Amino acid sequence: TVTTISSDGKVRMIRNGKTVEVDSIGAVGAIANMALKTSADFVIQLNTLHTTYLNPPTGTRPNQQHTLRTAVMGRVLKLCREHGKLLTSDDREFCRNVLMKWKKLCAEDLHREMLRLALKGL
Repeated sequence: TVTTISSDGKVRMIRNGKTVEVDSIGAVGAIANMALKTSADFVIQLNTLHTTYLNPPTGTRPNQQHTLRTAVMGRVLKLCREHGKLLTSDDREFCRNVLMKWKKLCAEDLHREMLRLALKGL
């Protein structure tokens, strides 16, 4: 599955050769449901979620952005708790650094707390 966010803010997913437009929340769900088999898969998924959190699709209203960011946080927490064991020691250190820096960027207490819990899962 390949997920792209175009300049017009539309989220498109290519799965099995078919292109489908989805809303941003649907995209977060699809990203989080990708098969994880390696440490690299984990890092790629975390990076995609991080990018989605920091750069919500253009054209989304503030309440949609908040919902999207909260959904991303839930997926990050689940990713770390359920798949942290896949990480190599170097990748684990990298992911911990990303999460700690991300935590400093969060304006909302709930999101910071979810990242704190995600860090515990690594």
